[in-house]
Amino acid sequence: MIRRGLLALVALLLLAGPARGAAIVAELPVRELGTGHGFTIRMFHAPDLVVGPAVPGDLFLVVADGGYGDRAFFLPTDLAFEVAGRRVYGVEYEQASDLFGKALGGRVRPGGVQVGFVVVPKALGIDGFAAAHPDSIVMRYAHQRTAFRAAGEEEAAEWRGLVEPERLVQALNSWWA
Repeated sequence: MIRRGLLALVALLLLAGPARGAAIVAELPVRELGTGHGFTIRMFHAPDLVVGPAVPGDLFLVVADGGYGDRAFFLPTDLAFEVAGRRVYGVEYEQASDLFGKALGGRVRPGGVQVGFVVVPKALGIDGFAAAHPDSIVMRYAHQRTAFRAAGEEEAAEWRGLVEPERLVQALNSWWA
């Protein structure tokens, strides 16, 4: 009887697996080789980040900050996602925006912060990997890369508080327009 109960518990845990819709984060310090400048790119993805209008892909919040040197420059088109070590998908200008519907990127001044978003096509399958294996998604920037990881509750709450949901919806609508 105990044995059957343990087997049932193990089966239940295996079926439950990781929480669907779990938030993931990544942080990549960017150091330009041979120069004295750089910055940090931070990204956050949660399938339920925007409730309301359907997002035409997987939505990532992006923050570029921590700039140092006089020529730190963020180019969203240098961003790419690597999924499960097999598919690499580069970001195009049309997929990234700041919170005003304009192009994301540019010089990252010391003390300055750029906040925006990137929308990656659903066909890349990030949600399927994010829930079960967050570290199988890698953010690449030029010659540097880092894996995503599951976001803790406190960290996810901090990201969710970064941009008011209404402001993010306005930004998405402005970008779509």
